[in-house]
Amino acid sequence: SRESGCDRPCSDCGQRDGHGVARTEGEGTGMCERCSKLRTERKEAILEFLNTESSYGEDLRIIKEEFYCPMQSAGLLTSEQLTVVFSNVQELIDVNERFTEHLQESIDQAFDQVSQIEPPPTTKPTSERTPVIHVISGLVIRQKA
Repeated sequence: SRESGCDRPCSDCGQRDGHGVARTEGEGTGMCERCSKLRTERKEAILEFLNTESSYGEDLRIIKEEFYCPMQSAGLLTSEQLTVVFSNVQELIDVNERFTEHLQESIDQAFDQVSQIEPPPTTKPTSERTPVIHVISGLVIRQKA
């Protein structure tokens, strides 16, 4: 016999009673409210991390293009002074690019795995329909609090 929504254990923590498994019509996620809230917080944290790293990389590129290159071209500082001030800017740019690419690939891969497990949402807020949010859900699908 089929269990009712209230008797079915949470798909994340496995708890049954006292957790209030909250099912949104048409989704069938079977997560309790606590786990659903934690998953949303994880998604937001991962998204913020990705956005922060991307912004940092853009800031590094601005430093190089708007400060280092013009100062070098104009001869405002000696080569030694430029090296002291901007010694590892290009290295930081390269590491940031590789890191954000790897992070995005990992998020994409996690999304591919989740899309095979969970049905696509039918009615979600606009912010949750964006691809990045859905992709991030794969990173947290089986995380425990």
